[in-house]
Amino acid sequence: MSQSAATTPEVVTGLDLPAGSPGGSVELLYDLYAGPSAALFAQTFMLAGDPDEVLARPAGPRLHTLPVTGKCLEGPPFWRYVDALAAALRSVIHAPSGAVIHLQHLAFGAAPALLRAFPGHRYLALIHGTDLLSAEGSPTQHAVLREIARSATALVVPTMAMADRLIRIHPATRPKAIIHVPWGVPDRLLAAPAPGRSPCQGALRVLYAGRLTAEKGFGNLLRASCTASDVDLSVAAPPGEYAAAISARSVLRAVRPNYLGWLPREKLWRAF
Repeated sequence: MSQSAATTPEVVTGLDLPAGSPGGSVELLYDLYAGPSAALFAQTFMLAGDPDEVLARPAGPRLHTLPVTGKCLEGPPFWRYVDALAAALRSVIHAPSGAVIHLQHLAFGAAPALLRAFPGHRYLALIHGTDLLSAEGSPTQHAVLREIARSATALVVPTMAMADRLIRIHPATRPKAIIHVPWGVPDRLLAAPAPGRSPCQGALRVLYAGRLTAEKGFGNLLRASCTASDVDLSVAAPPGEYAAAISARSVLRAVRPNYLGWLPREKLWRAF
């Protein structure tokens, strides 16, 4: 659903991770903004990584890799790193007056650098569990969380439990700024008894649900399934990634998993 700048506001966002990094935040950045078939029009950034560790898939033309060094998490060196990152952002990205600045975390260096580089904009903050854990354990990251919670137009949480924890960490958080956009299995299903549950008999039933990216250990699961007896493996993953996994792994054909597709939440819970 590619959209042009004429129909949607410009977005500026990014992560202060090297461009070769794995992880869910990087996958989200590419899916929404930075990949060649990204859903939304944005200017994005990551840190310049090791040339031998580039991302497996190509970046879109609007991903800037910034040669900023000194990344850290604590004390005055952190704030010097944030200032250097903000200066690098201002040198390569122009944020028009109507732009939305998407803060991918409530902690770490990218979010405060974006605030400093592009003041006076609308800020959309996406909250991760790592943000809250970091803020609880670090005075520096607690200060980052307070700054972003005060500045953000909207604070998006995947669960209301995470919103409660945010307010415990920073009681001055504006409740009206918190927006619940659930992912995974909805809380109302988790709170209810699972329908049709039966004792596990016969083969050990294993369900893998998620992206098939390298860091998630899918290859380890396949190898273990080959060496174990009586394992019934099911996989819920994006079709394109599953097809690529089949072509790349002969062990996958030996295991013969039951492919379920990329399931919506209700069907995923029934599968579990």
